[in-house]
Amino acid sequence: MSKTYETIPLFSAVDYDAEFPKVVAATLVQAAVAERTPEQVIALINVELQKITLGTSKLTPHAVQVRPGSTPFISALKTFEVDPKVLQAVHLVTVARQDFGTPFGDFVESLVTSLFKGK
Repeated sequence: MSKTYETIPLFSAVDYDAEFPKVVAATLVQAAVAERTPEQVIALINVELQKITLGTSKLTPHAVQVRPGSTPFISALKTFEVDPKVLQAVHLVTVARQDFGTPFGDFVESLVTSLFKGK
């Protein structure tokens, strides 16, 4: 090799901290969210159910056909809508895990738990 190739730097180190600054943790942002009402929680669950139907939800591995009365979760959700109590919330989470899997059940549990934290 000639000396000209030896003097040309072929690699330059990347300062990842400068190139990709760290983002504030998502848990800090969620703590600032105002308390939700039962109607807001049900609306968020329904949005995720729409994603599950389309197959775009990250909480289920595949699309699941969700029709009124087709799963026990839909009935439990309607019951929770009428009577948003702790017992109904526990039943809703259990049926969510049964019908759509653990990730969706955890999602429902996190939403429903936020309703009863201060009580």
